[in-house]
Amino acid sequence: PFSFSFSFSFFPPSAMSAVKVVADPVCVACTLLTGFGSDGAYNLTRSTDGPRLGSPSALVCPRDYQCVGLPNATSGCCSPCARAQVCPVGTYAKGGVDHAGEWNLCPPGRLCQNGLPPDGYEGEPEDWYAGECPKGSACVKNEEVDCASQRNVPIKAGYGDLYAGTYCPAGALGLRFCPQGKFCEKMGIPQPCPKGYFCPLRTETPLLKCVDRHDCPGGAVYLKRSLNALWIFAIFLVVALLFGSKIKKGVEKKIAKQHEKNATTDDATTDDPTDDPTDAKPNTQEVNHETMVKTAYSKIASLIQKNELLRPKLAASEDLQMFVRDEESLFQLMDLDGSEKLSYEEINTLLQLSDSEIKYFVRRINQLSGACLDAQDINKKAFVDHFYQVYVHTMQFTRDCSLLFADIDTDNNGTIEGMELHSTEVLGTYLTASQIHNVLMKFVKHYKVKDMNKLKITKKDFCQHFDDFLKDVIEESVAYATLHQGIDITFKDLTLTVETKTQTKTVVDKVTGRLAERTMTAIMGGSGAGKTSLLNALCGRAFYGKVHGDIQVNGAPADIQDLKHSMGFVPQDDIVHAELTVKENFLYAGRFRLPAGTTEEEIDKLAEEVIASLGLVRVRHSRVGDVRRRGVSGGEKKRVNAGLELMSRPKILFLDEPTSGLDSASSLLVMGSLKRLVQEQGMTLATVIHQPRRQIFAMFDNVILLGAGGASVYHGAPDNIVPYFQGLGYDNSHGSNLADWIVDISTGSVPAQQSSGSNIRQNWRQKQDNRNQLFQAWNESFDQMPQEQKKENFQPPDQFALPEEEVLPNFFHQVKFHFFRNFLISSRNYKSRLIDSFVVLAAVFLITFLNKPIEYVGEDFLLKENEDYLQLPISTIMSEDPTDIPLADLFRPYVAAIPKSISAGMQVAVIFGVLVTLNSTKYMSAKLLEFYRESASGYNVDAYFLAINITSSVEVMIQTLLTGFIGATMRNPLSNWWAYIANFLMLAWICVSWSFVFSIAVPPKNMVVVAGFFMAFFGLLFCGGMPPLTFETIYDNRAAGAFAGLFSPTRYFVETYAVSDFKCLPEQTGFTSTADNVPVEELSFHVAHLGRLDADIDRRSCGGWTWGYLPAFLVGLTLRGVAGLLLHSVNREKQNLSSLGEELRTDRKFALKYAGAVYFIILAIMCTVFAILTTR
Repeated sequence: PFSFSFSFSFFPPSAMSAVKVVADPVCVACTLLTGFGSDGAYNLTRSTDGPRLGSPSALVCPRDYQCVGLPNATSGCCSPCARAQVCPVGTYAKGGVDHAGEWNLCPPGRLCQNGLPPDGYEGEPEDWYAGECPKGSACVKNEEVDCASQRNVPIKAGYGDLYAGTYCPAGALGLRFCPQGKFCEKMGIPQPCPKGYFCPLRTETPLLKCVDRHDCPGGAVYLKRSLNALWIFAIFLVVALLFGSKIKKGVEKKIAKQHEKNATTDDATTDDPTDDPTDAKPNTQEVNHETMVKTAYSKIASLIQKNELLRPKLAASEDLQMFVRDEESLFQLMDLDGSEKLSYEEINTLLQLSDSEIKYFVRRINQLSGACLDAQDINKKAFVDHFYQVYVHTMQFTRDCSLLFADIDTDNNGTIEGMELHSTEVLGTYLTASQIHNVLMKFVKHYKVKDMNKLKITKKDFCQHFDDFLKDVIEESVAYATLHQGIDITFKDLTLTVETKTQTKTVVDKVTGRLAERTMTAIMGGSGAGKTSLLNALCGRAFYGKVHGDIQVNGAPADIQDLKHSMGFVPQDDIVHAELTVKENFLYAGRFRLPAGTTEEEIDKLAEEVIASLGLVRVRHSRVGDVRRRGVSGGEKKRVNAGLELMSRPKILFLDEPTSGLDSASSLLVMGSLKRLVQEQGMTLATVIHQPRRQIFAMFDNVILLGAGGASVYHGAPDNIVPYFQGLGYDNSHGSNLADWIVDISTGSVPAQQSSGSNIRQNWRQKQDNRNQLFQAWNESFDQMPQEQKKENFQPPDQFALPEEEVLPNFFHQVKFHFFRNFLISSRNYKSRLIDSFVVLAAVFLITFLNKPIEYVGEDFLLKENEDYLQLPISTIMSEDPTDIPLADLFRPYVAAIPKSISAGMQVAVIFGVLVTLNSTKYMSAKLLEFYRESASGYNVDAYFLAINITSSVEVMIQTLLTGFIGATMRNPLSNWWAYIANFLMLAWICVSWSFVFSIAVPPKNMVVVAGFFMAFFGLLFCGGMPPLTFETIYDNRAAGAFAGLFSPTRYFVETYAVSDFKCLPEQTGFTSTADNVPVEELSFHVAHLGRLDADIDRRSCGGWTWGYLPAFLVGLTLRGVAGLLLHSVNREKQNLSSLGEELRTDRKFALKYAGAVYFIILAIMCTVFAILTTR
């Protein structure tokens, strides 16, 4: 840097006559330290050390000469001055002859002359002797150089106009950089940058147009922040609150309206499932049913008294009520021929029913008892068990319709709204919810309305059609079970073994039994008895072990896996979509599980039937809910859990503890609904159940009781279980719960000949002895069992056809409805989504706010004390050799701004990347249980994954667009804003891709820690912005480049963040070039080690740098492919799938598909690495 001063101490012109000038200056003596000399290179002053100038003893040299002598001498000789020196009359030089040329130099930036000022010169004398260098020129060593001619040097050399944006003011030492905030057109003096443009250092012509004119006032040295970000925040919050509030109000209004229509007094469906059942109010339907039974008693008594054929039997007894209240006595009274069966004629001898009524009466009793539905008679047991239950229903066929209409029309408006049929307590006393629904649907069809809520039935139509509709429905409900053949499974010596590291453990030990068609079987036992394992073995879900034994289905050997299409499995946990309503859950289940080609109308109809059959009509439009949001009760949720399986119309249903966590009242409702499925739809049902109450226990047709180790303790009818164990010496005289009693026996806790209430402690050996005795006793009982009983309970039936497998909806159908469902769930979770989005927006806003808007020049170069750095001395650019052009000095101020831009990009990328990744893991991790269940039920896994990809991409894209726009307003880049936002989109694409990998491969409990660590660690240390993996290392080491490109989520964002804006600068900055001869290694991007694989990195463009988009997209695509493959590879047991190796060995179609996926991923990785490492 130049630092100089220049001053003269002139004597008055009148004294000039006294100066003695040597006549012959050549080698003529002169006096040193007299006149003018410099104490440095440039500071020429009058000496006060020697004789006074003008004194007789002072000999001075003429102009253009200086007095030079030996060191420490007082005299010397006059020597000619050089061109670079200023030598007025009386000049001397210090330092001796050898250093004479180093003194009295003309100051840089000035032109010096030695003659006296002309007459009339009024300026300062120093301005004459050392005048300022004129504008447009640079002056060094007393020589004037034309700046414009020097600007052409790099142009002629083919380097481009590298000196653009410089100027030479008066007194210039060289090419001075046009200051930031101004432009220097044609090397003219700096002019303020016009409003709406930003002029960085060395601007020739304003090129960088600001997005908002208000962000760039005239002559702005720094870019201003845009207020748009604040406005966006405000608008986002207002819209979100208003929109969210509107949705909330609309939903609440809809729910309130639905609840008003479907108001219920049934506490079992409205109370919290954890409420104490003893606090429940009496069920009005039960009270009404008791009243109707009493009415039936009276009617039967009257019919007996009036019947002449029965009088002989009646005369033999003095107690009429014995026949009325004791079904067994009543059966004996009606059994005229003593056959132990009642024919149509014998039944009508007493009851006097119509043809349709007696047909219903006989079929219904046979249906409830599990007898043949085509039988024309009723056996004694069926009659005793179900007579009054069915007779009460049959009595309603003849009820006065006017009175019934009045009871149903609760609001007394003269019409029955559709849902009033379900709301009334009258019909519920003798019809099931499913039958009421079917009656309702007949009225809907009659009135030709699409929405049952809009149905209004007049009294006239009701009385005209109700009886006919009712009879049709009752007959159809009986005929349905006859027409739909179920599944019958028999198994012999069924064994399940599980291998551990140390041993092979038997969890089900040679169990023999049968799940008869149209029956309900309970699997019971103590903890660890293998109940669930037996259930899994029977339904083909025991992939964690090896199943041995013989299994026959419908009387023929079969592989259970081949019957998945006809099975339903209800897990113990209520795995349902909590955000959806009851009906929506069923509708979507039907869209995925019903055969291809099933219409929406048919799916809706089936959903309504399932809702009715499970008693969920009142809550059909209520959201299911979970622990975080209020929804239906626990019992209702259990029924929804089962209903999802019913939407596939299974022939056999397996349930794992469907009453767990419920109170006794809710448990009874759930099991009652399941029992009706068996009775009305002919379904086969097997369930693991723990300690059912007596009423529930009585619903089962068969009980399988397992002991420790999975061996059979009992298998047979519930009615026979007490006599069986009493025969073995077990006593239940204390009246313990029957289920508790038999479970205690099966565990060995209660010894034979010991009351269950004695509570005697036993050691382990005693319990083991008790269990062994139980196993031995059952084996002996089985061997001695009558052949007829064995045939009924343990041997396969005559062979009948298996249900045909139906083609499920295709891939694209499932993708569509997965997407629709995902969108619906997201809209229901709008509050959570808004909070997530707000956090991301706020984080990017804050991090960009803490950083300044983009700076194109290193901040140090804009400080006033460093302004001497911002010029090129003329001495360094006078060479015509292009290799002497000071490229480093030209580009250094701009290269110095790169590290700050990289640092800002790293901060934004890591914060944004971590938050987006953690938010995106919710798309899968929050619904993993639902996915496992649906995958096990046959849903297309690839369709599910593709829909999740689409949903997440759409939602994150919207979030990212807002985030990118806010970041742009705070950074205020001068390149294209859409390119800036697109960079955010590519980062979000990679982050979401990683989130899928984490969601599938990492346990949910470790998800946040693993995902957060990975994104922060790899995103920060391997993005190229800091050691150990800088951009220089990435480009110099191909392995490091491939590693960073594949595993650092922020790798491309950070580089693009830095490159895009600087690529918009003109060629004089070194970032771009219009010439081909400039050494690439000297250009600014190469010096900063950025974009070195982009063949067009030096081509100016304000459209943003897009080179990194392709590898970023390919990385995201590869990761999603890996995630999709992981979806088929891990957690297979939770999806009811065999091990990966087993399926690859046994399923050729799956093996080919899997191999294709692996090939695709390998190909994608190769393409990605090629895009990362190849110059494009």
